Amino acid sequence: MHEGAHDARLGPSDEPNSTVNSAIDLLYSRYSGARWEGRDLHIALSAAYIHKSAGRPGCDHGSAWSQEADLILHKAELEDHTQAGTADAIRAAELELAGVAQDLLPLPVPRGTVRLALHMNEGGRLQARADGLSVRLYGRPLFLEDI
Repeated sequence: MHEGAHDARLGPSDEPNSTVNSAIDLLYSRYSGARWEGRDLHIALSAAYIHKSAGRPGCDHGSAWSQEADLILHKAELEDHTQAGTADAIRAAELELAGVAQDLLPLPVPRGTVRLALHMNEGGRLQARADGLSVRLYGRPLFLEDI
């Protein structure tokens, strides 16, 4: 585990304000690799693009942050994986949580089955399904912009 890591089931927070809602926008995030730990697939993001808002992240006014993260797919089955470099920008993402398509990955992550497909700019792709998903954030978030 990285130094300074914390579990994001409770959401990323650099402030104690519990009214802030958060979500990861995978299309603005950077993929840096995948590894197995037992039956769990860890998908590393060198820079997860996190929307924070008092309303709906990605829809309502808020702020954007960048933070290193692992998406942990629990009891995962890898359907397709082609590696094409590291720190690659994600050009397309498909995410289903409990059978419902999502534009953003909400934090905290709701319980349920997961299907995730990532397509990177340099040709890499990853597609997996899992029994659940959690997010682990590392270090302090870096403020990017008000949105």
